[in-house]
Amino acid sequence: MSYAGYNKGQAVYSEGDFDYANRLPAELLTDPRLYESGIVRKGHHHYAVRGSRDRTVVVTTATYSPGDWLANFSFQFLLSSFFWLLMSGLLLLLRGREALNLRLNFSARIQLLLNVGIVVPLLVVSVATASQLIASYQRDLSRTYERRGQLALESLRHQRHLLSDTTARPTLAALAKNVAGLTETDLNLYDVHGELLASSQPLIFEAGLLGPLLNPHALVALREHNRQRALLTERAGSLSFNALYLPVRAGVGETVVADLAGHAIGPGSGRRRAAPARPPKALLPLPVGYDQTAADDTALPTGPILGYIGIPFFDSEKDLNTKLTELFTTILNIFTLMFLLFLALAFVAARHLTAPLKLITEKLTKTTLTGENELLDYRSSDDEIGLLVREYNTMVTKLEASKRELAAQEKEAAWREMARQVAHEIKNPLTPMKLSLQYLQKAIAERRPNAEELIGRISQTLITQIDVLTDIATSFSTFTNLPAMRPERLDVAAILRRCAALYQPDANDGSLELHLAPDAESGCYVVFADENLLVRTFNNLLINARQAVPESRLPHITVALAGLENGRIRVTISDNGAGIPDDVRDKVFVPNFTTKETGSGIGLAVAKRGIESAGGQIWFETRVGEGTDFFIELPRAG
Repeated sequence: MSYAGYNKGQAVYSEGDFDYANRLPAELLTDPRLYESGIVRKGHHHYAVRGSRDRTVVVTTATYSPGDWLANFSFQFLLSSFFWLLMSGLLLLLRGREALNLRLNFSARIQLLLNVGIVVPLLVVSVATASQLIASYQRDLSRTYERRGQLALESLRHQRHLLSDTTARPTLAALAKNVAGLTETDLNLYDVHGELLASSQPLIFEAGLLGPLLNPHALVALREHNRQRALLTERAGSLSFNALYLPVRAGVGETVVADLAGHAIGPGSGRRRAAPARPPKALLPLPVGYDQTAADDTALPTGPILGYIGIPFFDSEKDLNTKLTELFTTILNIFTLMFLLFLALAFVAARHLTAPLKLITEKLTKTTLTGENELLDYRSSDDEIGLLVREYNTMVTKLEASKRELAAQEKEAAWREMARQVAHEIKNPLTPMKLSLQYLQKAIAERRPNAEELIGRISQTLITQIDVLTDIATSFSTFTNLPAMRPERLDVAAILRRCAALYQPDANDGSLELHLAPDAESGCYVVFADENLLVRTFNNLLINARQAVPESRLPHITVALAGLENGRIRVTISDNGAGIPDDVRDKVFVPNFTTKETGSGIGLAVAKRGIESAGGQIWFETRVGEGTDFFIELPRAG
């Protein structure tokens, strides 16, 4: 913060870093906004207050820059991150052994390792950089103090005729203020014994904030150790500041009889000649126009000490804190930006590294023995993931070969089983046919009188057995050569209603109940399937349900249609029959298997094949002695 006092529009006093003379135009003092809410101009906010006698005070503060906003964000972000890390660590410690079982996925481990590998070096570099810069700032401040001290000492030496004049002591205070004004520092003058002679800020000593004696550490360093300067840290109340002390020595060849306070120097008469200065080890060439007299006047004196200069830098701690604040703000912003950048890079790197693994995982989950498996196309085939992809492609290729071989074996086994079943079914009617023909031949050979009657009866038997053979051939042909599917949009409720009406029994022959959903007439139970196949499946299940009921009880068949939440519909056909025994439940949908005397065992196999080809499924639940429930689920048409 800076402030300035104006009298009739002219700056008479200013304090702070802001340059009012050059950066604040006088026209702004007539702007009414300056006295109401203030004016923001070139990164600073100015606010003024009018006083009496046409006096004005202007207070100036720096506005918030984007860097300040970024610094606040960085501080809040790092503080929040540290808090969450601390809470997570405490939570893991409280969980104890459970924390040891914490498992991170591969992507999280990559991000964690990358972030740790980046943050730790970044933190070390930041700490090392901050330490170096802090030391550099302190050295720069020390050099600045020494330069200003040398400037004050040189200004004082230009008027050294007053220093050796014992009658000029009253003028030392004015001299101190004059030198302090020239060097823009506070100045204290001490005699050779360390007692205060004059100060540019006498109120500090009058208020008792500083003592009138020279710091004894400075006195020892300058007089006993013969050092050229002493920079010490002192305190005035709660204020800590740096103070520079310099000895005031007599010049080369100068005769000194008294110090700054007028005290005699040396034994006896106190008159002695100052020792000549030591010649330097190496001399630089003198520039053109160099004045040797001026050089002697500014050369570093090495004569006896006349007194001491003390320069307190009350703003030293503030200057250092300002530089440190700027330093830590910059480091904080850079650290936060780099941390966020590397965090994003770690996330992208983890996603990029694990993308092939996720693709392999998806492909592995979709690997099937019935469908087609795709090979992976990975460009970089020389790295570890490329080797894994290559092994996966090799496995898929071998799996496809095994599938073809297995399919061929299953087809061969199926045809072998089919041939055995056909042969078995054909042999059954052939045996009575052969016996009937042999009996007829014997009757004709013996010329029996009822030969014509036997011929008629045996012919009828042969025709019946031939019909059986025809039915067997038709059934197997139907199963092996199903007609091509012609899927279309079908209303299951309408088809189910027609099929149930076809098999509706008489009043004294049991019952068939049809339960449709309340919204069955809205046309929302539409599937995409072949109509003939769907009608054949419903008819087959209704016939089987009626035939499964023993003769000792009346058949009660229930047909229900309902919608499911997963976008599918379910048809349920239940009966009160004898149920399916445990030993044959696995063979219900096997071709040529039947528990009925006249059945071919093809109906349920055809129904299962048709329902699955429409994207649905069929299954049953049975209770021996109570009945069986067949379920059909089909996806709704989009």
